[in-house]
Amino acid sequence: MLKYVSQTAQLARSYYSGIGKQGIIFPAAFLVSTGIGTITLGMIFYARDVVKLAPAMVGTLAATWLITYFFSCLFLRPLLSRMRPEFLIIGSTLFCSIFIACMAGAIRLDLIFLSYGLFGVSLAFFWSPLMGWLSADVEGERLGLLVSRFNLSWGTGAIISPY
Repeated sequence: MLKYVSQTAQLARSYYSGIGKQGIIFPAAFLVSTGIGTITLGMIFYARDVVKLAPAMVGTLAATWLITYFFSCLFLRPLLSRMRPEFLIIGSTLFCSIFIACMAGAIRLDLIFLSYGLFGVSLAFFWSPLMGWLSADVEGERLGLLVSRFNLSWGTGAIISPY
């Protein structure tokens, strides 16, 4: 018979097993950063070669996700602070995948821009909660160490993603 395991018990088990939240956050930051770099670089070539956009429109499309990410981080903060980071991270990853698939399948330019913009919005639901979850209940030197390891994780992903 399967027994129900609450999320709190599961998180406590992973924390005490030695994995903890760092064992989830650092690999997730690396993988998502690598994916973002690959997607954003590939989108430039997709827009130029497949959709046949002019260079100025390729630049506009490339900036779309960053603009929507920036404004989403600013204006969706109250919503982000009310939800658990674990759920936001999983949902963000799911929606990023959906919006990438929508871009690949879109035949109209406005739908490509919309999907790429929503991709940026969904990333706001990933990075902000991830950083908040990492820094929760941590101060001083330990926080500095965690943030430097986090930066090493996502930075390494960003560096190797074009390759």
